[in-house]
Amino acid sequence: EVLRQRVAAREGQGKDASEAGLAVLEHQLRSIEPLTAGEQALAVRFDTEQLNAEQIRAHARELLFPYEHSI
Repeated sequence: EVLRQRVAAREGQGKDASEAGLAVLEHQLRSIEPLTAGEQALAVRFDTEQLNAEQIRAHARELLFPYEHSI
């Protein structure tokens, strides 16, 4: 439901260059495939309802470049 709200809000602003509206989202949700075991082992989940974009970027940088943060 959060995805639908975000896409609808983006469409309502009328400034988005993407043509990926609600119809595209609905198609993606209908055709979603679960991650394989190998993909799950590498996947990282972020709760985008709890974290803002900068917090997500910071966490991703820590995961991708762990030694840069220990200096």
